[in-house]
Amino acid sequence: MANNKKQQPKKVEIKQNPTTKPVAKKIEKKEPSKQEIMFFRIGIIVITLTIAVAAIIMLVTYFMDKEAEQKPFIDEFQITEDDLVHLMINDPSFGYVVDQDYFTKYDNYSEWRTLINENDEIYIYFYKSSEVNLETETIINETNLEGRAFFFLDLDVFTTIYENSNLEHLNLLENEPEMLVIFNTNDQGFETLYTASSIQSIINQLN
Repeated sequence: MANNKKQQPKKVEIKQNPTTKPVAKKIEKKEPSKQEIMFFRIGIIVITLTIAVAAIIMLVTYFMDKEAEQKPFIDEFQITEDDLVHLMINDPSFGYVVDQDYFTKYDNYSEWRTLINENDEIYIYFYKSSEVNLETETIINETNLEGRAFFFLDLDVFTTIYENSNLEHLNLLENEPEMLVIFNTNDQGFETLYTASSIQSIINQLN
């Protein structure tokens, strides 16, 4: 007898694998080594020092430039107290003469030697940089002194010239803000001017 009973299909169980979740790895923070810390500190120090040095150089340059701008006659032939002594030595045998040995033994006086030897008259303008006569300064700046033995001495810098026994013959007056000494090397005579009008008149004649 035929078996009319239908066979039920077998249920197939599908096993699902559970989704594997990625495991987050814990990243350990690496501490810098002592050597790395040392190099870092050295780098910071070097950078700081570099900035500080650059700032100092800029400040020094700024103030030097500013001072140079304010100082009068900075580009002219500036002489010292010793230079002045040897420009006009009072020799008992020969009178007032230029000490050629003094200006020969130093190479930096080569241009001065030429001016002294090629001119019969030497001019020394005394001034106080703190108290410059602006009118005289203008006249000097407008005068062509090239080839002239025209020298400058700042009385604010060389304050002991009034007590120097080797300069007594110049009759320099301490209370005068400007003076001009004219030394004639041929007749070995000199003249000291004290008034601004006389000084300016002589300088104007050099044009």
